[in-house]
Amino acid sequence: MADKAQAENADEGGIGRDPRWVVACVDGSPDGDRAVRYAVAEAWRRDLGLRVVHVQPEATVFDSLLAGLSSEMLHEVAAWIVKRAEQLAHDCGWAGTGDDVALAEGPRSDGILAAHAGDAGCLVVGRRSSTVDHLLSGSTTASLAAHAEVPLISVPEEYDPATEAGVVVVWVDACDCQESDDVIRAGFDQARRRGASVELVHAWRPASCYDVAIGLRVLGGERAGSIQRTLTRRIRRMPRIEGVNRIITPRFDRPELALHEASGRADLLVVGRHGHHSRVHRAIGATARTALRTSRCPVLVVPTTTHAQARQVAS
Repeated sequence: MADKAQAENADEGGIGRDPRWVVACVDGSPDGDRAVRYAVAEAWRRDLGLRVVHVQPEATVFDSLLAGLSSEMLHEVAAWIVKRAEQLAHDCGWAGTGDDVALAEGPRSDGILAAHAGDAGCLVVGRRSSTVDHLLSGSTTASLAAHAEVPLISVPEEYDPATEAGVVVVWVDACDCQESDDVIRAGFDQARRRGASVELVHAWRPASCYDVAIGLRVLGGERAGSIQRTLTRRIRRMPRIEGVNRIITPRFDRPELALHEASGRADLLVVGRHGHHSRVHRAIGATARTALRTSRCPVLVVPTTTHAQARQVAS
């Protein structure tokens, strides 16, 4: 069972790694609690252990008139947060063979990535709610998505596992490349674990004077057929996708709108990180960033293999 889980996790990024944990990133807020609940289910799906991680801030000042809390007080609060999260995991039914709690220090995303992402199958965070100001902010989620070498799952406030419909939506861009194949493969792996079907979605909207006049009638129809044929060929050449039902949905629409709409009928939205691939600075692409901010279902951000990395491996 463990060998099978490791093989499946390798398809979601981090080839050659030996994942041990699903890592729930917590901060003492309801969003951190939501991350724990989802991480418990994800650890069962992946046949991995569960690790709960909290990053202790280096200093906290609640008011300009108050002195910063002592390091001893900060450590007490941090220890309470992780123990509370551990108890929540057990209350949710976690009784797996491996569990761990950990405190990290330093900047939030760096503290998580430096010590706890190397042996992780994925990271799970709760997306920042609009009414709560807490430590694991939206910027931290975006930073983790941009820099992690393992998949990141962001769980929105409105997510309700009781409403799952058995559909994993995979956002596919237009290029026939290694990066897109990584995203498609990750989507099929997730669907297999869940016993769900896959919907491959691609949207485009040409910005020209013909957009309104003939775009939907002419360009839309021709492009839709081309997308159907291209994606069908790509899927057929991929290993280990048998037994998963799938449909292809070309959309003549702005990608941001198509993505938001698709999230309303999905149990999980799978997107690629893309964006900048510099070793000095990384950023997630516009599609992944939109998904993290607006999706109504959990979002899996895949740390895709860049073109340069693919060429390096091939050589």
